[in-house]
Amino acid sequence: MLVFDQFDGDDTALAWRQRDVTAAALALIVATGEQHYRNACRIAGRPAEDWPEPGALHALQPAHDVLAAAWRWEVSPPAHPRLGFDPAPRAVDAADWLRWLAAELRGWHDDPELILSTLALLRETDPDAGRRMAQVLRDRHASVPWHGE
Repeated sequence: MLVFDQFDGDDTALAWRQRDVTAAALALIVATGEQHYRNACRIAGRPAEDWPEPGALHALQPAHDVLAAAWRWEVSPPAHPRLGFDPAPRAVDAADWLRWLAAELRGWHDDPELILSTLALLRETDPDAGRRMAQVLRDRHASVPWHGE
């Protein structure tokens, strides 16, 4: 995981804690993507192709980083100057991040582009899939005031 500000006031201390469980988060993305893919094939009545071994996990890094930042925005938004005080920080840890991620990933069944992008990235068949996937996720979490791409 690359640790950098993805929005003004991003909590990089929290991002470093997320970084400690990057492997678990990427494994969750892969496993849930495979589950959605197999369910879709079953519903469509066609056989599922073999899901690739997750050797190219680095390709999922941009999507992971967007999701990690979306969670930080949700649990640790920057102070709001208009309030005149900083809201009390919510105590969160890496386990909270992984629970949030699992819930987020369950919702991907509504967005086949995310599942197909995961598959394309793992198969390394579409070099542009990572950028598109990250943008779909930014759009999905449009409440976050993202810093550019």
